[in-house]
Amino acid sequence: MTDLHIVPTSPSNVVRLDTNRRYVGLAEAGSITDLSKSYIHQQVMAGAIPAFRVGRRILIAIDDLDHFIRRVPA
Repeated sequence: MTDLHIVPTSPSNVVRLDTNRRYVGLAEAGSITDLSKSYIHQQVMAGAIPAFRVGRRILIAIDDLDHFIRRVPA
């Protein structure tokens, strides 16, 4: 199970992902970040979030998802 901690900082919140898993699918990435699966998919297709395919699944590295969240303006 993925643990999500929101650590309050000034002036905005920072999302830190703590997990033993290295990769997540689009739906879980959306759930972790509280963004829609379709928005995550759009960002992957635009190249904003690095991802790769395994068969029909699109997987995102937890580190890449964390980096994307830290870059998004609050």
